[in-house]
Amino acid sequence: MVVDTLAQHAGNASLVTEALEQIKAVSTPEAPVDVYLTASPYRGEAPVRISLEDLDLAKIVYFGGQNPGELIAQFETLRGDRLYDAVLVLTDGSGYELGASEFDVRVPDAPSG
Repeated sequence: MVVDTLAQHAGNASLVTEALEQIKAVSTPEAPVDVYLTASPYRGEAPVRISLEDLDLAKIVYFGGQNPGELIAQFETLRGDRLYDAVLVLTDGSGYELGASEFDVRVPDAPSG
């Protein structure tokens, strides 16, 4: 799961938490879920990958702004050679106001196999 953490998304924090809790309820040790927390260049920190099991939902901080293409670019960089059956992006889509993306965004390779 790729989670958009830009400031405008803060108003949807309860929806993000609800979605992550629903996924957590159906995840299994045989099918672990990785969460990619994106980071705006204005945040002063890098995006991270964390297991859903280890994620503290109350500690997600929404700050900054970024083009939606950056979400996928950050995901692609962090995932390395990991393969997934599906990729779910949680965003409110408000980053379009920032203009065109400087990233060459391609559709992630999922499902794998």
